Amino acid sequence: MTEQLRSYNEGVTGKKIDIALFDPKLEALAGQINRQSHFIVEAEVHRRRIENEFRQAAANISHDVLR
Repeated sequence: MTEQLRSYNEGVTGKKIDIALFDPKLEALAGQINRQSHFIVEAEVHRRRIENEFRQAAANISHDVLR
């Protein structure tokens, strides 16, 4: 499980942690880690979208000012 998380965090793979484990507590932990990873990725996608929208708005304002 540690190696799977390391590979995911380093961008080596997009595969999340396998949760088909024998220990129910470890399965629950792996599930929570996978959900947290998903939220982090979604937050980064949202941040980039907002950043691009801001840049486009600034470019539009700059273009209007130069007219």
